[in-house]
Amino acid sequence: MRRVFPLVVMVLASAGLSARPALGDAQDLKALYSRSCAVCHGEDGSGRGPNGQKLGGKDLANPRWQARTRDSEMVKAILKGKGSMPAFGAQMSEADALKLVTEVIRPMAAKKH
Repeated sequence: MRRVFPLVVMVLASAGLSARPALGDAQDLKALYSRSCAVCHGEDGSGRGPNGQKLGGKDLANPRWQARTRDSEMVKAILKGKGSMPAFGAQMSEADALKLVTEVIRPMAAKKH
């Protein structure tokens, strides 16, 4: 049994399983945005959250900014941080960050019209 345990650990690690919980659906992502992002970016993505002006929160709902910003750039900023924005790579996977971009942030521009 002692030899099986290290083998199981290696198999699980190589399968890409992580300690981060998966953010399953849009509700989870919206709740994460409200908890972690809205303080600077605002609930509507305008950059007018309580700390937004002080820290330079980006207007995520700006259609022109969204048009020139690739999903991969937003994912990188979410996971690694950018400027005064902290990194969230320990809280979510790359797949979850991409879902946050496509299911929560991108639709903000459509609502701004």
